[in-house]
Amino acid sequence: MCESQVYLSQGDNEELFFEDVAVIRPSDAGWVLTDIFGQTKTVVGEIEILDLVNHKIVFAQRGGPEPPASGDAG
Repeated sequence: MCESQVYLSQGDNEELFFEDVAVIRPSDAGWVLTDIFGQTKTVVGEIEILDLVNHKIVFAQRGGPEPPASGDAG
């Protein structure tokens, strides 16, 4: 099988984000990842490592995830 595992990194930490990824496409929102079952996830970041021999792709995360919307902060 030729699918890859996608990891997110921040500093020295790498965390598994999505398994069995078969397609990666750029989009206005970031990168759209599609696995072998047709499920998709979007990741925002820069490609840091493309290790095709070991089927590993790492996206560098800068500044961490966006905080959730809190509604009316009144």
